[in-house]
Amino acid sequence: MEEIGLLLKRIMPEAPDDLMTAAALAPLWAAVATGALGHAHPLGYCRGRLFVAVPGSSFSARLRQEQPRLVQALRKAPGLRHLQEIVPRPWPGAAVPRTCAEPLRCPSAPDCVEALAAAVDDEALRASLARLAASMRGSGDSADPVV
Repeated sequence: MEEIGLLLKRIMPEAPDDLMTAAALAPLWAAVATGALGHAHPLGYCRGRLFVAVPGSSFSARLRQEQPRLVQALRKAPGLRHLQEIVPRPWPGAAVPRTCAEPLRCPSAPDCVEALAAAVDDEALRASLARLAASMRGSGDSADPVV
């Protein structure tokens, strides 16, 4: 039984230590997102990157303008002290999801799968996870290949 446990631990990727969900990020985001940025919603945080759903390109531009202020304010929150970048993810349609309950439809899911793949030692599993991330993006190849 111990051998099976060791095997599973080796082949099953573990979530990064700093992974935060949309539910945990929502109150932190609400405290710093003012004005039009209140229409954007956090999707997840992983490895220094905060993914935020925005309803259109104008919101993406506004988010990039305000990124230095937002990053500085969010770094004060527990779990976000290593925040480096806020990544806007355009969400089609007028309604922006408040949670990321459906991982395959979540804009940040491919990035999280790639982050998990990077942490896996097994080459075949890492390649499989990279293909999954590319598939989740809706393309045949990954824009940011996992090394």
